[in-house]
Amino acid sequence: MSDITIYLCTGLILAGISGASIFIKKTIGDLPDRIHQKNMEQIKHINSKELQIDNYFRQISGKEIETLLFSWTDYISKVWSEDLTGVDVPKMTSDVLRFGSGEAIRRLAVMLQFEFSIKKKEDPTKALDNFVWYYLIAYVVVQLKNDFTGHDIDPTDIIKLRLEDYENKETKNKFKEAQKEAKKLLGI
Repeated sequence: MSDITIYLCTGLILAGISGASIFIKKTIGDLPDRIHQKNMEQIKHINSKELQIDNYFRQISGKEIETLLFSWTDYISKVWSEDLTGVDVPKMTSDVLRFGSGEAIRRLAVMLQFEFSIKKKEDPTKALDNFVWYYLIAYVVVQLKNDFTGHDIDPTDIIKLRLEDYENKETKNKFKEAQKEAKKLLGI
């Protein structure tokens, strides 16, 4: 074979290897990016659908949602003062079912079940139960606030807004214990 033939064959082989290498890199190397892009498109589709649902509810029921959030914040104030004048818990519950997220409904169910269990006890005024119940209500309010505004708030801040003696060491300790129990009941 002549040198030119060897040179040409070597060049063709190297070009073939180089081309195959580029092909493999492009095909296999881009695969993770294509998978990521496909996953991002699916997430965008899901989020878009959730936004459409959220906007629909806000358009048809903005005033009702505002009233619902107000009624629950008012309720938490009245529960502590034991003056439940004007509180319509069945309507509030119905409105949470209509407008609340799945998580808000779940938290409400836990809170109501806990309330029912308190009423069945021999001593329904057991202090810790009342503190836990108060926290469970606060967690419902927190979830509704998040559902309707997108803002996350700490349930302890809601409680601090309603209590004059929260900073009292004994009261604070009871609420810390109650919060642990409420979180346990809610699975959070």
